[in-house]
Amino acid sequence: LPDMPPPHEPRAPEEPLRVLFLSRISPMKNLDYALRVLMDFDLPLTFTIVGPQEDAVYSKFCRELSNTLPDNIQVRWIGPTTPDVIPQIMASNDLFFLPTLGENFGHVIAEALGAGTPVLLSDRTPWRGLAELGIGHDLPLNQPHRFHDALCRAWHQSASEAARVRARAASNARDRQRSSADVEANRALFRAVLETASSEGKQFKGARK
Repeated sequence: LPDMPPPHEPRAPEEPLRVLFLSRISPMKNLDYALRVLMDFDLPLTFTIVGPQEDAVYSKFCRELSNTLPDNIQVRWIGPTTPDVIPQIMASNDLFFLPTLGENFGHVIAEALGAGTPVLLSDRTPWRGLAELGIGHDLPLNQPHRFHDALCRAWHQSASEAARVRARAASNARDRQRSSADVEANRALFRAVLETASSEGKQFKGARK
């Protein structure tokens, strides 16, 4: 992650909430769930969808579903993109929305937080306790009203509170990155000690022969 998140243009009051879905367009990523949540959202919102089409039938279904959304929801289909522009795409949005059916880790979630963008996720990723950290939500998929409520809270958030959330998100991402680096460094040290001990043991046995 970069030392500082990319610049973010604050959202003015009454302007549409800028929400991003960035992932493969496949059933596992659950884009249709996000679109269904937006069906009942009655405030101005721009929903940007970025990612390659992995399943043509599912993608067509989601596009047709997006065409039934109310007029206050603007959907932007961007398609695939390159890794170098992802941080800025993340930073240009107010919220990252990924109601995935399951993630082993979720690197795209780390990228969102690294860009200072809070996240709205299902509870099927390792990223948990986000509300307690003040950087987003991880919610059960059988309670879509809670996703709707989280979007409403994000829309009504003041510019100053949104800025504080973004700062916490970026800080959390960097803390996690440093923690992961420290763990990996300790593992490497431990492996090196074991390899040295094994080598010395072999030499000792050879000397006794």
